[in-house]
This record gives sequence, C-alpha cells and structure tokens, in this order.
Amino acid sequence: FGGRIYKEEDDRAAKYLNSPENLIYKKRYHLYGLFQTKHFITQKKSALIVEGNTDLLKVYQHGFRNVVASLGTALTGNQIKLLARYTKNVYILYDGDEAGYKASARAIKVCLENSVFPKIVMLPENYDPDSFLDEFGTEKLQEEIDKAFSFYQFIKVYKNADKSLENKEDAIDELIDNLMLIQDPVQREMYIQESSALFRISETNIIRSINRRLTKSFK
Repeated sequence: FGGRIYKEEDDRAAKYLNSPENLIYKKRYHLYGLFQTKHFITQKKSALIVEGNTDLLKVYQHGFRNVVASLGTALTGNQIKLLARYTKNVYILYDGDEAGYKASARAIKVCLENSVFPKIVMLPENYDPDSFLDEFGTEKLQEEIDKAFSFYQFIKVYKNADKSLENKEDAIDELIDNLMLIQDPVQREMYIQESSALFRISETNIIRSINRRLTKSFK
C-alpha cells in the first residue's frame, strides 16, 4: 500500500508513505504497474520508467501505457533485468530537479551494468511528470520523450560541461565511469566514438583512461 500527504501544513517528513517490505514483497524485485502495462510495452517496444506510483497513474491516464514505476528513485539491477524481458528500449522519466537528475545518473549505471542503454527525458526544472502534464499536456510530453538524451548527452548537460573546464573534467570523469560498465566491446567502441565527437576529446585518450582505471581496479 502507498499513500501521499497532500496537506501543505502537514509537518510529517515523508511526502510518500508506504507499507514496509516483507517476505512476500521486496521492492527491489518489482516494478509497479508492470503486470498491467507489459502488453503495451511489448507492443511499443519501449518502456518509460517513472519514480512513483502517482506518476505512473498520471502518465497512464494521458495515454502513455508503456510505463512502469521504480517505486522511488533507487532503480535496481533486478528491476532492469525484469523489464529487459519485455524491452531494452528504456526511457528514464524522473523529476526535473537535482534529486531527479542524480537519480537518473544512478539509473544509467544500473542500466549499463545490465546491457541496457537508456535514454533520459530531462523535464524542465522543478517539473515532475504530473505537473508537466497538468501545465503542458500530452503532446508536449511526447515531444520531450522524442528528444530524450543518450546517457553521454545527459552527462554533458547535467554536469554543465560547456560552462567551465572544471565542469568538463567532472563530466568526462563521469563519462569514463559509465563507459567502463559496457561489457560488449563493439557497443563500447560505438559509444566511445559518439562520446569522443560530443566532448571533443580523442577516442585514444578515452580508451587510455578506461584501461588505466581497469588496470587499477585489478590491483
């Protein structure tokens, strides 16, 4: 069971209240709504991942039936493996705030570790799927989905890589961490090529950085 506090004057810390896990139900193994939406996911050959159950209900009501919720921001490997049975074409649709962007960055790593290459829908600042649909409607959300970022594009935007050299270094550091998670050598090479062009750094230097970190991790 899950509930949400709506009264602004309510001083309880949690916005969402959920019943605890137990022997039958462990959140990290389940995706909210998957039983009802897996047919649409298979049909559309893609899935939207939102944070909470109320996000899912709102998105579903607006015609986006290929949606599941991770029931919080901590997407797990078990959840991605479950979703990958139906599609590997995944769109992360989290809140447009710092917490949502950080959660998206974590979700990228979980996806890449499980050979899923997600796209990230970056909503305008301080909008969540619920408020965005209320203000802009279905067509505008579809536009945001259509222009979703690849993981390396998201890193560049999220880290403000064009703002300063320090930001670019931080973004490249995050990029290398993500590229290291790609197990298939052909796929890794493809994404190295794309990242090289986007960040304007040589493929050779990206590969050197990956190999250097891999070498350290084995010591």
